[in-house]
Amino acid sequence: VEREASKNIEENERECFKDAIVSSRSLNKGFVEPTKLKNAIPE
Repeated sequence: VEREASKNIEENERECFKDAIVSSRSLNKGFVEPTKLKNAIPE
């Protein structure tokens, strides 16, 4: 059970990492989609 949980955590971390990369790329483009970034980041 613990192994399954750790696997899920690793997958979630990878997804978050991907999202972070996509967000940083969007930021580098000069806020092409600022509303999307605002919606993606919980306040």
